[in-house]
Amino acid sequence: MAVLNNYAYVVNHMAQLHVVDTSVVDSPQLAGTVDLVSNVSPSPRPYQISETQVQDIATDGNFVYVALRELYQQPNTNGVGQLNVIDVRVPSMPTVLSTIRTGNPEPKGVAINGDFVYLWKCGFLLVYDMSDPTQPVETKSIFRGACETTGGEMDIQGDHMFMAMGDQGFEYWDVSDPANPTYVSAHQEVNDDARFVAANGDLLYVSHNTSAVSYTHLRAHETSLHL
Repeated sequence: MAVLNNYAYVVNHMAQLHVVDTSVVDSPQLAGTVDLVSNVSPSPRPYQISETQVQDIATDGNFVYVALRELYQQPNTNGVGQLNVIDVRVPSMPTVLSTIRTGNPEPKGVAINGDFVYLWKCGFLLVYDMSDPTQPVETKSIFRGACETTGGEMDIQGDHMFMAMGDQGFEYWDVSDPANPTYVSAHQEVNDDARFVAANGDLLYVSHNTSAVSYTHLRAHETSLHL
């Protein structure tokens, strides 16, 4: 789920994006819905879909980016990942503008930085130019090593991006140039298997597989983070 201003964006188990008006906090209203499966290619699928798994959602208020995975009923077939770009400028009429088929394995995290979207997929940070959301263009693929089965969640705060890296802790990236994100450093925290990260001021909150949430003072790393 992603929340911005007076709207929440939720994808259910049927791969439908729901736009929910939360302007009245105690009485949220469904504003619009769009099917993310029937609106993307290839159609029909080579096999019948048995399940869709949402990996991550990000929004800037105008567009919603949904990373998901399709699983097929056919035995011995891998799931296929994809990134959906949805126009939500008219909340009552969300519209799928484009879909990037990312193959197998599926993408794990998505983040927005101006006209660029970052997608984390199995050891690679993929950079897409979204200046025309109907025709996303991959501009860069940055290799970061082993394919993490967990983690991949990203959070951007100003010129800084933090990424959960499973049992590798978290990474810090310089994103002052949105078209050219630059890896800076990695930080192994006490608790392993970092799943999600969220930055707030000088604090970075990290959710772990142990159901624990820890935090780290970013100023304690200011030399390596160049804060």
